[in-house]
Amino acid sequence: MSGDERAVSHQEAAIATAETCWGFLDDEVLQAEADDVVEYWLDAAHPTPIAELPETIEIHEFRRRIVVCQDGSRQLEDLLEKLDEEYGNMEGYTAPTPAMKAAAEAFVEAVVAEYHVWQCEPTGRTETVNVLDWVKANRPGWLTETP
Repeated sequence: MSGDERAVSHQEAAIATAETCWGFLDDEVLQAEADDVVEYWLDAAHPTPIAELPETIEIHEFRRRIVVCQDGSRQLEDLLEKLDEEYGNMEGYTAPTPAMKAAAEAFVEAVVAEYHVWQCEPTGRTETVNVLDWVKANRPGWLTETP
C-alpha cells in the first residue's frame, strides 16, 4: 500500500468514525475536519491564482443521520408471509405471537445498534473561511507560486 493509499484510508477511517463531518452543501465529499474541506477545495481549484479565488467560502457541518425504526412488526409480517406462502395453510395466515413480536423487536434493535450509518445531513452550523487568510496560515508557498 502506497503512502497516498494509507493517507486516504486513514482519512476515510477518520470520517467513518466521526460524529460530525464538514463539507459543502453541493458536494458529496465530506471531511473529518473543517480545515480538510478548505484544503480539498483549494486542491481542486489549484493552479487558479489566489487573486481569482473568492474572498470567502462557506463550509457546513454535517452529522450522521439517525436510524428511525419503529419496531420489528414489518420484518415479522414479511417473514410470516413468506413462511405462509411456502409452508402455511392456503386458507389463512399466521398471526404473530407475543414471543414472535418480542423477538422481532430485539432483532431490529440489535441490527440498528450495530449498523454504521454513512449518510449525513447538515446540522445548520456553518463556518465562513477567509481564503487568503487560510492560505497564509496553512499554505504560504502558494502565495509565491506562479501557475
